[in-house]
Amino acid sequence: MPNLPSLSHSDVRDWTKQRFYERGETYFQQDRIQRPRREGRTLKAECQGSRPDPYHLEVEFHDDGIARAECSCPVGGGGRCKHVVALLLTWVESPEAVSEQDPLTQTVEELSQETLARLVLDMVERHPDLERLVSLASTAPHESPDPEELRTQIESALQTALRNTDRYSAPEEAAEELEPFVTLGDDYADHGHRADATTVYCLLIEAIQDHYFEFRDRSGALSRQLTTCVKRLGTVLAETNADDLRERVLRTLFEVVVWDIDQGGRGLGDRARDIIEEQATLDERHLMGEWTRDALAERNRTEEEQRIISLGSSGAASDSRDWDQQALGRLLLNLQEHTLDDEEYLRIARETGCLTNLVARLLDLDRLSDALDAARGASDYELVRLAPIFETHDEGAALHDLALDRLDDDPHRRLVAWLRDYATEHDDLDRALDLSTRLFWTRTSLSAYKQARSVAQRMDRWDEVRSELHDQLREQGQYRLLTRIHLDNGDVEAALNAVAKINSTSRLSSGASLKMDVAEAAEDEYPEEAIELYRQRGRSLIADRGRGNYRQAAELFQRVKSLYEQHKPGVWDDVLDALYDDELHRLPAAQDEFEKAGLL
Repeated sequence: MPNLPSLSHSDVRDWTKQRFYERGETYFQQDRIQRPRREGRTLKAECQGSRPDPYHLEVEFHDDGIARAECSCPVGGGGRCKHVVALLLTWVESPEAVSEQDPLTQTVEELSQETLARLVLDMVERHPDLERLVSLASTAPHESPDPEELRTQIESALQTALRNTDRYSAPEEAAEELEPFVTLGDDYADHGHRADATTVYCLLIEAIQDHYFEFRDRSGALSRQLTTCVKRLGTVLAETNADDLRERVLRTLFEVVVWDIDQGGRGLGDRARDIIEEQATLDERHLMGEWTRDALAERNRTEEEQRIISLGSSGAASDSRDWDQQALGRLLLNLQEHTLDDEEYLRIARETGCLTNLVARLLDLDRLSDALDAARGASDYELVRLAPIFETHDEGAALHDLALDRLDDDPHRRLVAWLRDYATEHDDLDRALDLSTRLFWTRTSLSAYKQARSVAQRMDRWDEVRSELHDQLREQGQYRLLTRIHLDNGDVEAALNAVAKINSTSRLSSGASLKMDVAEAAEDEYPEEAIELYRQRGRSLIADRGRGNYRQAAELFQRVKSLYEQHKPGVWDDVLDALYDDELHRLPAAQDEFEKAGLL
């Protein structure tokens, strides 16, 4: 059996957070670890936590230490929890308590068929949910699945995940519960039973859609299972010429796209849309276009019913319906763009609010006046999205003139940015500078400052403009930005003066990271000021407590030591003694980090 790398208490502390280490140490002392065992380079065990059933732990090692770890507890993702700490401490302090055994796969392979049968029956008796897996394993590829029975089993698997886990880990549990069904579909597909495979994939997609929001799928586990099933359907579509099966697959893919639109466009239908575009024939695209028309008609009927029911409602729901209609309109135009005549295409684009499609087709037809009329009704944001279309048709100037009319009406900054870029590109530098400074004061930032500087330098007006900008920034107390500007200009003295004026009364406004940037820039020319900034930050980190803060503080004091040795030899020891007397003497963890850094 391969040797495991040596492990120390310090290694275990570094693996996790301090609070988990302390709790894990308590768990180890309370003998909560059950059946610790080693399989090659992997440690396994159970740990009795706060729940009736123990948690399952696993730690895998590589040559240099811990490669990965997992725990079935709610916070066990990545294996940084107290339960894994308890297992690691068991290995550090009591390696003789860890038994050695062959890998589970090898053990199972060596069992007789009779023993395996008894084992499976015993496991099913203890855990009735496992009967579902046995049933699935015995089905494919020998007989076609019963759709209703399969639907019931999938539903049961999802309910099991909801019932047995908390809401944060439920999506991962659900994805794991569904994995055997995906495997079932794959088994059918591997044996050429594409219709049966399609049944399985379609039922899985339907179930995930029905329960998606119950799981609050923040981790994306269920989304990935849905995408897996969609990809599998794409493979089926690529491998079959049977019209009925292709229509069945395309219908499901289409429904995924529409479902994603109904959810506000989360990207869950992107892969399905790609498969449709890549593989659907012209006749199939026409058919799906009819499905899209039906979906649009249904939404129009629903909207009219809602309008009648709630005449005095706000516009929020209408905005949502408008987005749905535009998304469906774009889908329809994309599906049937090669079969629609120009007027029908334009009509659909207008009715569904697909402005970019409408303008692009009008410009393709050399109908500039109509395209500009359509653009006049666009929002500032939409106008920016239309700019590349006009520019592709060499009509950027026409849209530019239209957009200029909006400058007096508090336009969106993205529209101002486009007008600035247009003016810069066409050497209209007076307008470009005016718009650049306007943008700068809309959202002061270093990038906006650089843009104004670039234009002003081309006009030989930078000294004048810079003075005005800096004076106003000082009046507004924007010393953070002034500090960044001075650093960008290489003016370290000005940066030191500005950073000293940053309000440090709250942690939020202290500008710690910015101060460290200034300190680093000041090391060569202003070493004493750099030392003071490093010392202030280092002491602040120590005062905040925590091993991570101690480690950062030690790194900063390494810089302090180096600067003292370069510029004030013999002073460092006094500085370190004072720091030890003030803080480090009562903080063993901080002492440990300073020792690792070679400072103690």
